[in-house]
Amino acid sequence: MSFIVQLPLTSSTRMSSVRHLLRSKSEALYVVPFDDRPGKLFEGLEHCRSVIFIAEATKSVVTSTFAATRYLRWPTELREYLFTLLDYSRVHEKVVKYDIFPKYSNITTNSILAKLNGQAIVDFETVAHEHPIYVHRIIGYFVKAMDFVPYFWNETEGQKRSRKTVVSKTTGKVIYDEFNPGACKNIMDKIDHVLAKHYDFTDKELDFIINYDIKYRMSRNNERKYEE
Repeated sequence: MSFIVQLPLTSSTRMSSVRHLLRSKSEALYVVPFDDRPGKLFEGLEHCRSVIFIAEATKSVVTSTFAATRYLRWPTELREYLFTLLDYSRVHEKVVKYDIFPKYSNITTNSILAKLNGQAIVDFETVAHEHPIYVHRIIGYFVKAMDFVPYFWNETEGQKRSRKTVVSKTTGKVIYDEFNPGACKNIMDKIDHVLAKHYDFTDKELDFIINYDIKYRMSRNNERKYEE
């Protein structure tokens, strides 16, 4: 059995029951997540990030083979070679939460996740609620976290607190603060060097983190299209 579905299948809370069903009813399960920037699986569609899952039915309650690929981004001209270049990695239960379908395909990523699970970022927090950090729940090329609530307003819901103006087909006029994380990549790299000491990352692991999908993440044009 194989289906192409929307990307939230891999990790959103509302798709938890579907993931549990697939895990409990599959002898073998393969998960392939796709971005829609810069290349797409389906030309002409916007915001069509997808995941293909391939499952073999079983009567057992345990999935014997569970493998995934990295989160796939590719230039349009390489589309015809996309599936021949897939690289699967076995999902290790001790590294990834049972309820999540991960996006990784190599030993380095597996090692990084294992170390991150050993110490949560909240362990570095100060007194609760003293200096709150606001994290945007929709992640594109960067995780956006700040110590203030960004301005956001649209005709349907009013002000949510950000200053670019666009017109949406669903909500009408929208005004919001626009951020360009790539402009401070050098600062983020310094922070990653500090965190690497706390998590005991190797030089290879730190290099992987700093340069992860770098050619796509540092393209200002791709970032803007992703957010819109």
